[in-house]
Amino acid sequence: MQSTEPSRAAHLDPSRPLIHHPIEAVESITVEDFAARHVRANRPLLVRGAVADWPAITRWTNDYLRARLGHCRIDVETSPDQFEGRVFDDALPVPMTFGAFLDRLDEPEGRYDYYVDPWLRPELLPDIAPHPLFEAFGPFYRRRLIMTRGGNRIAWHSDWYENVIAQITGRKHLVLCAPEESPCLRPLDPTSVNYSALDQRRPDRERFPELDRVTFYEARLAPGDLLYVPTHWWHTVASFERNIMISWAFNERDETLRDVIRRLFEAGHHRIEPHHVAEVTRLLDAGGRGVIPRVGRYARAHALYDLIRFTRPRQMIFGRE
Repeated sequence: MQSTEPSRAAHLDPSRPLIHHPIEAVESITVEDFAARHVRANRPLLVRGAVADWPAITRWTNDYLRARLGHCRIDVETSPDQFEGRVFDDALPVPMTFGAFLDRLDEPEGRYDYYVDPWLRPELLPDIAPHPLFEAFGPFYRRRLIMTRGGNRIAWHSDWYENVIAQITGRKHLVLCAPEESPCLRPLDPTSVNYSALDQRRPDRERFPELDRVTFYEARLAPGDLLYVPTHWWHTVASFERNIMISWAFNERDETLRDVIRRLFEAGHHRIEPHHVAEVTRLLDAGGRGVIPRVGRYARAHALYDLIRFTRPRQMIFGRE
């Protein structure tokens, strides 16, 4: 009788697929429970059908969007590089009308057109509405419309802000892992601390030897779904079909970031020496106004790159701490 056990060679294959666990999903949740069990706990959540009643779900056809915005000039990113595990800064912007971009959305999957509207144009605002769960967050940072033809992938990265994704059309597949796993993903370099060159489809365990100790989660989004991606959670995104989503970003809270840094220390697979862990812990315990900037300055002064990625984005984006 032939054995059904995987061969040892297959088990040792360095490019074997990563194991994904389904992300927690609910049909509904109160603001209070969402704030306590997910936002304050820095845990992702998928809310099925949370925005299924938005007019945008059925209205945002090409004809509808063209009638309102077809004449607008936009820049469309066309570089395949950002979808192959590389950094986002080599995209090639191509100017065109929004109507011309909509025509390209009907072409087959596999092209790399990708459009980001950094605020969402006012002509489309009547078709959406803030969700009650947004009350669980701190100050609003920005709202973005993201449109793409299916078949592309966004490289592994993390965001410093709290992120909520509303899927309007098409499907998305996200894989995520927690901030304390950052050392295992080996961020690119000290200036690109929130990007990783990990290729989700062909993981290189020689380059990323600690991958099998990481817990990966996956979320599959359909139109009307809402996904909470907590601050500093790593994620990679694959899009399918004519794809439209809106993301809301909210400023992280200092107490959330303090908890994230503490979990990094508790996980134990960082590259920070014990005396630096003790000093940063002392700074966190001291609390008070400006504790995160103080931690950031200490991390940069001592080149603690596993810690810099949690404090640097604020300074880079706002020009201050």
